[in-house]
Amino acid sequence: MSTRLTGVNFRSIYDQGFVRIAACSNRTSIAIPPDNAATIIGIARTLDAEGAALAVFPELCLTGYAIDDLLLNDVVLNATLAAIETLRAATADLLPAIVVGAPLRNGNRLYNCAVVLHRGRVLGVVPKSYLPNYREFYEKRHFAEAPRWSDDKPLIALAGVKDADAVPFGAGIVFRAVDLPDFCFSVEICEDMWVPLPPSTLAAMRGATVLVNISGSPITVGRADDRELLCRSASARDLAAYVYAAGGPGESSTDLSWDGQTSIHENGALLASTERFPADSSWCITDIDLDLLRQERMRQNSFNDCAERFLDADSGPIVDFTLDPPHGDIGLRRQVDRFPFVPDDPSRLAQDCYEASRSASRRSSSACPGVWIRPTRCWWRPARWTNSGARDRTFSHSPCPASPPPITPATMQRSWPPPWAAPSRPWISVRPPSRCCAISGIRATSTT
Repeated sequence: MSTRLTGVNFRSIYDQGFVRIAACSNRTSIAIPPDNAATIIGIARTLDAEGAALAVFPELCLTGYAIDDLLLNDVVLNATLAAIETLRAATADLLPAIVVGAPLRNGNRLYNCAVVLHRGRVLGVVPKSYLPNYREFYEKRHFAEAPRWSDDKPLIALAGVKDADAVPFGAGIVFRAVDLPDFCFSVEICEDMWVPLPPSTLAAMRGATVLVNISGSPITVGRADDRELLCRSASARDLAAYVYAAGGPGESSTDLSWDGQTSIHENGALLASTERFPADSSWCITDIDLDLLRQERMRQNSFNDCAERFLDADSGPIVDFTLDPPHGDIGLRRQVDRFPFVPDDPSRLAQDCYEASRSASRRSSSACPGVWIRPTRCWWRPARWTNSGARDRTFSHSPCPASPPPITPATMQRSWPPPWAAPSRPWISVRPPSRCCAISGIRATSTT
């Protein structure tokens, strides 16, 4: 019987609940928006050919981050608007929604903004909520903080940009693809990630499954590890994908250094990243499992309880757009583990084995009296080990002592896997005489 669903291509990632996303760090031309726009357009065309739905670029990437008081220069600001119009027109026929950083005027204030464009339309402008003014940062010299969303000032006019006379403006905007409903993304800017309650957390509770952070973030010793920790924890806590892009090659090194770090995390796991300190533009690309995120939020009921408690009616608008993704076979840009329930990292594998073995040994006197777990091998009394398709292997046995011998992650790492567990025979069935005792990497079944 055929199980094909009408209109669904089994080999299409977009039909199977995935979305392809890229985090980019473009080479910057200091205070020359037309050149930066041309670089971004070239990258966007490459990503369009790869079927990406979202391309994220760094903070202030149209001008450069470290241009100091040139941020207040009318020539630079007018050139920035012209560059946005160039981007809008050049990407009208491209698939990806594009997020770029730009300084924009609204009234008598200047804002550090993320501009979101898709298929020739400016979807929205998100200003930076929290401006750092400590250590090497002095953004309050140039910029104003994002105003709280209200019905009084919801819009910004981008002079010279087609159909951009009244664009949604403010923190908290969620962008939703109407033809890929689980693909909702929000944008925050650099320092917004470092505060106790980031805007991305509120956006996640409003339905955003992809959280974007465009960043300038000059590098100091140890900061890369801090970024990775924040991105990973945000994706795990918010049950979301977290996309991070930092400024890199071409930025002014008069006072600061830049490493162009980009990364994409999903539900606490790193899916893709780039080498730091690239000589030219670079990007990482991967496929996000939207079905996984939706199901995790459905299972974790406290996530929605928290949303009901802290969200209010004026958190910001939801801007709908039509993605129109490809429905053909564009491959899968995502690593699939051969052993999905066993860590690839040897040290993590050793730690998991240690925890599982200690947990089992604590219960061995009552729940599993026939088991003795030693640092060098798992012993059963009597035990038979079978490899699928191979003849049975019977090992000598040892009695289960009242107190198991000491075991550490280090000894588990040296002793696991056993020398007879060939890579070509990954599934091993252990058949003890009593109850089941499962250890990471072993499937244990009980016999009577």
